[in-house]
Amino acid sequence: MGVSMMKGPNVSPDTAPAKSPTEERALRPFKSYQPPGGFHDEWLSSTESASAHWTATLGRIEGLGAEGLEQRIALAERAIREHDITYNVYSTGDERPRLWSMDLVPLIVERAEWARLERAISQRMCLLNLILQDIYGAQRLLKGGKYPTELVFANPSFLRACHQLLPANRRFLHLYAGDIARSPDGAWWALSDRLDAASGLGYSLENRSISLRAMSDIVRTQNISPLRPFVQRYFRAIENLAPHNRDKPLVALLTPGPYNETYFEHVFLARTLGIAVVQGEDLTVRQNRVFLKTTSGMEQVDVIIRRLDSEWLDPLELRDDSLLGTPGLINAVRQGNVTLVNAPGSGVLETPAVMAFLPGICRNLLGEDLLIPSVATWWCGQKREREYVLERLDQLVIKPTFRTRKFRRAIFGPSLTKAQKAELRDRIRARPEWFTGQEMVSQSTAPALEDGQLTPKHFLWRVYMCLPPGDAPFMMPGGLGRVAPSKITTEVSMQSGGSSKDVWVVGAPEDRGSANEETVTHGDPLSRRTPDHLPSRVADNLFWMGRYLERADSVARALVVLLRALQQSMAPDQIESLIPFISGIARYAGFGDDLEAYSETEDTDTDPLGLLEELARGLLWDRESGASLIQNLLSLERTSQTVHERISGNVTPTLPGIQSMREQIDQFEEQRLDQNTIDTLLEIIASISALSGGIAENTTRDQHWLFLEVGRRIERALILARVLREGLSDHHEHEEFLLMQILDFADSTITYRRRYLTSIWTEAALDLLALDASNPRSLAYQAQRLRDAVEKLPHYRFDRRHPVDHKSLQVYSLIWLSSVSELSELNEDGTRPALTEFFDRLIADLERLSDLVSEYYFSFTASP
Repeated sequence: MGVSMMKGPNVSPDTAPAKSPTEERALRPFKSYQPPGGFHDEWLSSTESASAHWTATLGRIEGLGAEGLEQRIALAERAIREHDITYNVYSTGDERPRLWSMDLVPLIVERAEWARLERAISQRMCLLNLILQDIYGAQRLLKGGKYPTELVFANPSFLRACHQLLPANRRFLHLYAGDIARSPDGAWWALSDRLDAASGLGYSLENRSISLRAMSDIVRTQNISPLRPFVQRYFRAIENLAPHNRDKPLVALLTPGPYNETYFEHVFLARTLGIAVVQGEDLTVRQNRVFLKTTSGMEQVDVIIRRLDSEWLDPLELRDDSLLGTPGLINAVRQGNVTLVNAPGSGVLETPAVMAFLPGICRNLLGEDLLIPSVATWWCGQKREREYVLERLDQLVIKPTFRTRKFRRAIFGPSLTKAQKAELRDRIRARPEWFTGQEMVSQSTAPALEDGQLTPKHFLWRVYMCLPPGDAPFMMPGGLGRVAPSKITTEVSMQSGGSSKDVWVVGAPEDRGSANEETVTHGDPLSRRTPDHLPSRVADNLFWMGRYLERADSVARALVVLLRALQQSMAPDQIESLIPFISGIARYAGFGDDLEAYSETEDTDTDPLGLLEELARGLLWDRESGASLIQNLLSLERTSQTVHERISGNVTPTLPGIQSMREQIDQFEEQRLDQNTIDTLLEIIASISALSGGIAENTTRDQHWLFLEVGRRIERALILARVLREGLSDHHEHEEFLLMQILDFADSTITYRRRYLTSIWTEAALDLLALDASNPRSLAYQAQRLRDAVEKLPHYRFDRRHPVDHKSLQVYSLIWLSSVSELSELNEDGTRPALTEFFDRLIADLERLSDLVSEYYFSFTASP
């Protein structure tokens, strides 16, 4: 396609047909593009063939026009928001996830050049594997002086527990990731190797899906290698690593959790491969085998793709302060019962100092030179190299040999003052082995969009290669491109505001057009339907997410009712009638002592209006109470983060709305309670309703749904039962007014008015709120939904007389066998003992049911 747009060799300028505006733009797209001098530019400095690919693609992007380009950018941003693609940067002090950033202009690499790089990266991966085998095996390189012992035994990433723990096929690395860049002369250089828990593969796949969504018409015109075949081969290679159960191995991806900066990528990659996402607490080791604790029992795990750094894997043999790992995991590996990908201890070669020794080791082990050189490196633990670094501080970048809390980031020599250079020299002389100097590579530039203009920006390309057992390595025909925040910045980092790029490998005749058929998107199981292994921890969080949803909704509704009533002009005894209503919520939230003292004292100087206002503030903002609105919203946010990968993509966009509502009411704490507060509470109720509706309409009725549903129904029934018990156990002079507030709280006022067409009376209200199964807010409705959910829980297939099932049946029977006339019957002293006894028993049964669900499914244990 690039050739067809160029002038043919036998066509003279005089006879060539006039070019259309579209062809002119294709030849000279974004005319203002001007790369800086002294750097290689991927478009203008490339070979004629590669430049033609760039020109064709950029011409079509420019042909969209300003409005069309804005629409494509909006499409990409919409896809990022809908899929909730995030990159968490918690070092900034902001705990909110940051949305992923992607530049629509791809990084274009010709197939022939990619093939040369594949050979070079393959050599590098094999070499690093051999070094790891030696370090954790015979250590001939150390004994022969080919590699300094200080870079091994002083390295925190060297795991002594893994010495002589050689993995299957003696291969430590199964997935290699490395950052490469092009120097001013156009040659590729390796800048770093990511070996321990290589990240970014999921982002690469997601970038491709965004490109296909935002620029499908442009992608169709290109000859782009697809990513799907790589993912399929990678997963087959992972399955073949299983030491047992080769026919249907259980593969899991081990993540540090939702607070890790690349957690989205962990979730997306697991969804794409059709495997479970697990945390350390989801796993247990029994008889030197690793098991996944699920709601259906314990399932043996065969392969673990880990995104958890090696040192945190096992608190028994590695870091004893690790709360992220699984005790006994290393011994399970040692006994050959589970495979970790990559093998633990691989991070020992992530030190930048290793690059100074790779050329010599490559010649020693492979008998050949490195095909892709590393950036020039000098380890200061050697005298001659140290003096070289000290003399040229203003020309080098100084990196920590081993990253520690005090020294993690690189130091750029040219940016230092004279005093800072002197201080750095003193530090290097004091502990030379801690420092490594590297040449400052003048990374090439690539076209990127900035404010609608084509701008040259420095970039890095992270490449990925898989080494399957018994087969040759193969490289991903793409990868993760990253560009600097602006054209004047040479540092390329997502944490400092950089953007990502999709990488297009073009010119692959065997895959022509196949990029348009990519299906590596959310939820793609690679045509495999795997068992749904629901970890007990996830089920626990789903259960409590359902409960927090109902708690937050109920507290917000109760506050709206209370604040609206307080805005009215009421007599003191009418105000006092609100106290029994709010007691059901208040005692649940830990605020019931003042109300109880007030209700039990006939002669008191306490102002009921002031008491209720103080109570309203506590229900809104008290951070010491787990049942206040602000704490419930915070708990809802946290639990939703832990089950993010289990929630439909159509639901997640509503979660930021709840967070913003929490932040909004947080600002009202010192203000008076007024209509503004009520309006905010109504917005919170609407956001919670939207979230609940999204869950109801978009969640598959599997175990995820069941546990969330059980939590919701238990909580809604508990809160309503407490409100009705506190409000109606004793007859009140203003009981009609009280019933109006309870009906309003239960969102049942309109139904009551339509059905009964009379003044409000107790028997009718109890019938609607307690025993009417057609009312989604009633106790009978909650009992019915509980029964429906419990009958589908895993235990029901084996034991229909299970305690969970038995207790849910008790709750159901208690409600359905009750009589509204008996419940509403008054004694001579104005009490309703039958109602009190009914609700006391119902509350106890609901609490016991909650405990049984937790004991059986969430605290899952098995006999050793």
